[in-house]
Amino acid sequence: MEWLRRFQLPVDQGSEFAKHIDFMYMAIFWLSVVMFLGLMVPMFYFAWRYRYKPGRVTPHQTHNTMMELTWTVLPLLLCIVLFFWGIQSYMQFAVGPGESMEIQVTAKQWLWQFEFPDGTRAVNELHIPVNKPVHLVMTSEDVLHDFFIPDMRVKRDIVPGRYTEYWITPTTVGEH
Repeated sequence: MEWLRRFQLPVDQGSEFAKHIDFMYMAIFWLSVVMFLGLMVPMFYFAWRYRYKPGRVTPHQTHNTMMELTWTVLPLLLCIVLFFWGIQSYMQFAVGPGESMEIQVTAKQWLWQFEFPDGTRAVNELHIPVNKPVHLVMTSEDVLHDFFIPDMRVKRDIVPGRYTEYWITPTTVGEH
């Protein structure tokens, strides 16, 4: 099913985090497909099976507590599982290792400024080493900005007057 992932997520995976996010995305996608078919197939079957026929009397239906509990509790449990899977993944990638390379990122109108640990600066070009954790400390000088690296599956809002932190470990070489 790699072709389906490549179709839905056409950008390459540039980090371990991207691989994890893509796996989660595809799992939720297939869960949605199964749930959609699990609802639509019976719906169309029952709509066809019990369609209107002149003279047929509809039997009196009573309350079914077990059925109502089932269609309430199972989706609730599914949502709880998805929540904890997501929060566990978020926490796993929210705090970087202590030996990561720290890069100061400043968002300004029409440009990004990057300051590396050795004091060098770059404008609109982020150069980071492969297989080495990188800690990004981001701030904005003027307005709200979005820091987005599609290959890394990283998107963070940068708010003026606040510091936003993120860390990544790139696994491929290329333009990010």
